[in-house]
Amino acid sequence: MSKNPTLSLKKTLSKIEKTIKESINAKALKPVAEFTIGIVVKRTRLGYGVEKELGERSKFTALSKRYVEDRKVFKGLASTTTAKRSNLTRTGEMLESMEYKVERGEITIFPSRRARKGSSGLTNYDLAGYHAKGNSKLPRRVFNNVSSKEFNQILRFYRKTFGDLLRLRGLIS
Repeated sequence: MSKNPTLSLKKTLSKIEKTIKESINAKALKPVAEFTIGIVVKRTRLGYGVEKELGERSKFTALSKRYVEDRKVFKGLASTTTAKRSNLTRTGEMLESMEYKVERGEITIFPSRRARKGSSGLTNYDLAGYHAKGNSKLPRRVFNNVSSKEFNQILRFYRKTFGDLLRLRGLIS
């Protein structure tokens, strides 16, 4: 038996503290960010958006007949959509451009701020903003929020990742 029984507790607390710090650094949160982007992109391609953070997912407004006809003859239509499907995927560029940033343990996901191919300076970030605001010609289509059910999926993924870190440190078996 150790002469100083608090010594092992100090080591354990130190390991826990290091693990917690490691669990919120950019390297550890990268898989969580990529998982979140995957969820948002998949849901959007299926034709659903989320109006407000942790809200319910809802079907996007149907495309206008005129826009469906334009998409039928458009040569660059993405293979992940059809002319009639309202899923924010015409060329696929905006959803394929999704990026993330990790700062102080917080993950932010967003479309790229680089100019779109063949556009006069319009970025995917700008296009997502136009969809989020909507106007008389463009219905609101908010996609870059996470629903409450998606949040629970992400939380389970994070807990698994965090559990792996704890196992690596020998704090749980």
